Amino acid sequence: MFCNVGYAAGDLFYKDYKNLSEDKQVIQYLQTLETGMQWAQTAYKQKGVKKLYCNTKTITHESLVMAIDIALMEFESRGNSSEDIDGYPMGVVFMVGLPILFPCN
Repeated sequence: MFCNVGYAAGDLFYKDYKNLSEDKQVIQYLQTLETGMQWAQTAYKQKGVKKLYCNTKTITHESLVMAIDIALMEFESRGNSSEDIDGYPMGVVFMVGLPILFPCN
């Protein structure tokens, strides 16, 4: 079985995601990353910290892809180069895209 140790052992960067976006392990990594972000939000809520994003249903793979696309547009609108964006960990991409896709009102 093929395993890309680069993302299995640490952060997945956008440059890696671009080349492996349909890989089942990458999809699982993104879903797990978002689940971890939800757990962090739950912990922060107990400390009175405002949520980063609000969702009312299970976040699908399609929603994660939309959040990534939204983050890319946001990065580009801020003047970030392709090289800059390629170097962002997917957690940072989600921290930008998920609040735009799922804002807290």
